[in-house]
Amino acid sequence: MPVLGVLENMSGLLVGVAECRFVDSGSGADVTTATLAAIRAKCPELLGLKLSADAFPRSGAGPEGMAVAFDVPFLGSLPLDERLGHATDQGIPFVSSFPASPAARPLLAVAEALMARLKSPDPAGAAE
Repeated sequence: MPVLGVLENMSGLLVGVAECRFVDSGSGADVTTATLAAIRAKCPELLGLKLSADAFPRSGAGPEGMAVAFDVPFLGSLPLDERLGHATDQGIPFVSSFPASPAARPLLAVAEALMARLKSPDPAGAAE
């Protein structure tokens, strides 16, 4: 079976500040309500920002290195979005249902890259 490429799944977490849960680093207590109240009072424009975090640090050369090692294209990176799993479990088209999701645009780009690869005369390239 030909390998069409490497896709990095769960490449990071992108979440709005207002959607975050804040925890005191010393006690572990939930301080979300107080933190969001302070942000609203002192710097409300921060509530429009998104936070980006690498939930799973890369190992070695990462997925790009794997693609090079196996001589297949690197198709892209999909950030974590719990709605993606729920949508696939329920048979719901993710991109059209959640177009504002951080994963929607990368997923669409991966689908387009795969379609282009499958239309080429030799979609597998050297990797089989």
